[in-house]
Amino acid sequence: MQFPEQIDYLQNLLDKLAMANSIEDKLAVINEQPSVKEFLSQPTPLITYLRELNPENELALKALLAIGQGPVVFRNLHELEQPKESLQNLLQVLLQMENNYKTIGGIIGYQLALLKRIAIKNNKAPEAPHNIRYIKPVGKDISKDSPSVSQYVKWGIESLPIMGEIYPVGGAGDRLGLVDEKTGKPLPAAKLKFTGRTLLEGLFLDLHVREFLYYQLTGRRIITPVALMTSHEKGNHAHILEICEENKWFGRPKESLRFFIQPLVPVVTVEGNWSTKAPLQLTLKPGGHGLLWKLALEAGIFDWMEAQGRRKLLVRQINNPIAGIDHGLLAFLGVGCKKDKSFGFASCQRLLNAPEGMNAFIEKKVENGFEYCLTNIEYTEFEHKGLQDIPENPNSCFSVFPSNTNILFADLRKVRQIAEKCPIPGLLINMKNKVPYIDKVGKIIQIEGGRLESTMQNIADYIVEEYPQPLKPEEYEDFQSYITFNLRRKTISVTKALYEKGKEMLGTPEGCLYDLLENYEELFRNFCGFHIPALGSKENYLENGPPFFILLHPALGPPFSVIAQKIHTGTIHAGSELQLEIADVQISNLDLQGSLRVLSENIYSEETGKCLLRNVRIINQGINRSETRRYWTNQIIRKEELLIKLSGNGEFIAENIEFNGNHQIDVPHGHRITAVQDGKEVKFHIEKLKSSLRFWHYSFDTQNKIILSRS
Repeated sequence: MQFPEQIDYLQNLLDKLAMANSIEDKLAVINEQPSVKEFLSQPTPLITYLRELNPENELALKALLAIGQGPVVFRNLHELEQPKESLQNLLQVLLQMENNYKTIGGIIGYQLALLKRIAIKNNKAPEAPHNIRYIKPVGKDISKDSPSVSQYVKWGIESLPIMGEIYPVGGAGDRLGLVDEKTGKPLPAAKLKFTGRTLLEGLFLDLHVREFLYYQLTGRRIITPVALMTSHEKGNHAHILEICEENKWFGRPKESLRFFIQPLVPVVTVEGNWSTKAPLQLTLKPGGHGLLWKLALEAGIFDWMEAQGRRKLLVRQINNPIAGIDHGLLAFLGVGCKKDKSFGFASCQRLLNAPEGMNAFIEKKVENGFEYCLTNIEYTEFEHKGLQDIPENPNSCFSVFPSNTNILFADLRKVRQIAEKCPIPGLLINMKNKVPYIDKVGKIIQIEGGRLESTMQNIADYIVEEYPQPLKPEEYEDFQSYITFNLRRKTISVTKALYEKGKEMLGTPEGCLYDLLENYEELFRNFCGFHIPALGSKENYLENGPPFFILLHPALGPPFSVIAQKIHTGTIHAGSELQLEIADVQISNLDLQGSLRVLSENIYSEETGKCLLRNVRIINQGINRSETRRYWTNQIIRKEELLIKLSGNGEFIAENIEFNGNHQIDVPHGHRITAVQDGKEVKFHIEKLKSSLRFWHYSFDTQNKIILSRS
């Protein structure tokens, strides 16, 4: 059958099954289907296996026959000496599909949705109903420090006790090429080390820093419950647990983390056939993040969070390590919580032709007026929706619509209600890869294919508001859904693929580090009052390495306005490196020519490591630039450096000092080391600490700004 005939057939079959009152009645309908009768009329081990199954399992397997995939999936079944185990594995996948997609008709509904979307792609006729208009969204600009942004940040900090967080971390990371050095087996995206930490560590680091900032301002400790959606792709679930255990649950109670597993779904060819890599072995991939809400509901995640007083949620994807920088997340959460919004998108400018979705308001003319919702449209759907990726102005490199970044805010009760009624938002299909397929002669070939996916952000499509008249742009901010706009380099920079020479850096770790360094250039020049080399062009960065290398622990802020109160005035010379793994530091009038690293063992505890550098000049050979390759890994090879390591609550003080050459200073717990200039020589005095006082005091001033004062 051609696609139109298949679609009609499957729709009629679903209608008949919907009228059946029991599994037995459904089986009677399935058994009458020509494709089922024809397949089972031939000798096959499947007949014997079917006799052993209960009605629910029999229905799942026969549904596969009913959609015409029996000859595809069971091809070369006779080659298997003991097919029963393979049949049982297949059955488990089918049963999971029946459950996860039951609201659209299970396996049969899945195939119908899939064929409809393939047909639309093949037709290439845009779906542009006359009653729908896509509008550039209006929202809060949080890109610059201002009194209103300070207010949003304060609201965000004050709201942290009612926040829960969900991290979809089941990504395969196929284009990152990660493999286990010992076994050679592929690794998931969560294992990628960016600036020395896995991407998963980075998510928890950002969270811990927000909680630490709350503690500094209120004196109260909070522990945010976190749910992680994993998958079985490339052993993702096991690897996630391994990272958590290795990091001792990131210094959090183990019970503050919950896990639920994203299902894998069959990959299909452009012809609508299921991809198989061996007899009875389906090609399976994660089916997008759209099932997140349904799975969280069924796994009791929402109940668990509500029991801890959590009413709002932050959702962050793992491959965007840049999102926690400066004040962006805090301001985004502040708007959502204070205004009691149902859903929110943290957005920014979208690069033209980038493989990113776009946010838009949909205005729909209906019988009694107009309906509005804030939505995401995936880049693969632009043509289908009749949208053109055009610039915001003739000479701009940015799109007229902003980027969907998958940084989401959600009201827990609202998404629970929607998930109960509409559990699979944003269905789409993306045929961009080659997939394996066993042809009619039993040969494995590669053919274009993809999978039916769903998108978590499109749950916002069900938050619809009605008005009798069309709205003016200034009225959009009254919606239940909202959007904020920040600088792109502070909102999204993803690590999806390894960089290939001669290609774009967009979506690579190299590109992400460039954006991070561009942010630090702004921080040191515009906030901290430093002289610092210009980062320069991307071409020069790729060819010669960054003109400076700065990595800061986010507990220094994370708002730049806070960091600037700890670090101010000085010069960072070309080629220099500054790494600060510390929160309690005061640096003023620093002249750095070479490498300086300050590493504190205790960053969040009551007894933190502390460092004061005032009027300090550092001269050493620093980074070995001819040997250092991938700066984004933070595997830096150095000729010389000044390394200050603080154990426990150790303190280091240096004032009016010049350090020349290679130095490593180890400060033991319970001690203070003071550097003293003696002619051209630097001497060190060590003394026991009588007490460990708080280094910085945090407070809000009357303009809602965070102000620091020294003890």
